Order: sequence, then C-alpha cells, then structure tokens
Amino acid sequence: MIKRKFFKPRWIDKDKILYAGGIIITDNVRGEDGIWTIMEYDNNTLVHTDIGGRYEYNDGDVFATIVRELREELYNCAEVSYKTLKGLPSRSKVYISGTKKNPIYLSIIVSAQDIGLKDVLSKINIKSAREEIIRHNPEISPFRYKTIDLRFISFKDIKNKKCIMSRRLGEIIIESFLLENIRSA
Repeated sequence: MIKRKFFKPRWIDKDKILYAGGIIITDNVRGEDGIWTIMEYDNNTLVHTDIGGRYEYNDGDVFATIVRELREELYNCAEVSYKTLKGLPSRSKVYISGTKKNPIYLSIIVSAQDIGLKDVLSKINIKSAREEIIRHNPEISPFRYKTIDLRFISFKDIKNKKCIMSRRLGEIIIESFLLENIRSA
C-alpha cells in the first residue's frame, strides 16, 4: 500500500512558510481607540477573533487570502483591494508562530481609514447579512457560516478584560504594537 502524504496549501514569503493570513482593523469609534473583530463560536463559547483564514491554491498569495477572507467573513458587506493590502508597510505585518516556532500566520494590522473602511464597518449588519445568505442556501447547514457578528472592542475594554478573545487574537496583540496601545488606554 502506498502512503500518501497530506499536503497543506502554503505560500512562501521570503524565508517564511505561511498557511494562513488575517487582518486586524484599528479604528476610533465614538472617541475610543480599538479594533474590529468578528464573533465566532470556539468550543461553545462566543469569542472575539480576527478576520482571516487558510491559504488556498487559487489565492496565489497570502494577501489574496486575506482579501478573500475579509469578504467571506463579512458576508460580502465590505471588501479591501488586493493592491492596497500588498502595498502596506512592513511594520503592518505580524507573523504568528506555529508549534515549531515557524511563522505560519501573517496578520496585517491596519487602520480602517488606510484601507477605505472608515465609517463603513459601523454600518454593517452582519446578523441580517448572515440570515439572508442562510435563507438563500437552505441546503447548507447554518453552522457552516461561522461569523456571528462584527464588533468593535476598545483598547480599554481589552485592558479591563471585558471580552473573551481567541488564542490567535491574543497572540497577535502580544506580538504587535497593539499591546502598547492597550496598556496606555
């Protein structure tokens, strides 16, 4: 019997092998600085997490993955151009390590204004967009549509532990400049 090796799609960025990518969008809402997160269930607990997902062959690179995931997870209510994401400065990039200390996840941290989403995200009604998609796709289980809501959380609320975050979002915050913003909130 021939054993087949399972191959996960990956994209190589210089010396980094990446399997996934995401985006954290910073903003100022009602006078408070913070980040936009999506709400998803993780072991029956609703948690804040970043927008992102696995690289697919058709993406071509991890930046296209992030563009696709943003559109998918916000149910086509907002999108960012590939060219805009690709042109962001390197300080916007945070690499998250896997189990062997190899970067596997690229997170882009960018302000809503820099990607043309200022005042757009606060007007999105994810719940109704999700319900509409579920209604038009009755043969697909509603559990396949993971994004439950889009929420803004202030740095102050993160500092005061008023929200439950995914492990990945916590790692991104620790590895990036966001931690300093939270400490000073």
